Amino acid sequence: MDTYIIELQTKVNGKIQKGYHQKISESKRKDTMNVYVEHITTDKKEAKRFFDKEEAIKIGNLFSIPSIQTAKILTVKK
Repeated sequence: MDTYIIELQTKVNGKIQKGYHQKISESKRKDTMNVYVEHITTDKKEAKRFFDKEEAIKIGNLFSIPSIQTAKILTVKK
């Protein structure tokens, strides 16, 4: 069965870097309006695997900001 991961092109300090979606957690900070925090890894092996492509697309779109971060769904063959 194929699984899917989210590859992110993220701008960090003005440079484009490649990362992979790892997990989502609730923000513990009281001084921000963001409720959820996305955790990104540079190691493809640690990326969160999705069994449903539609779910991966929705999570990728949730944190995508065109000028800062874009998501691409990759298929992982088994």
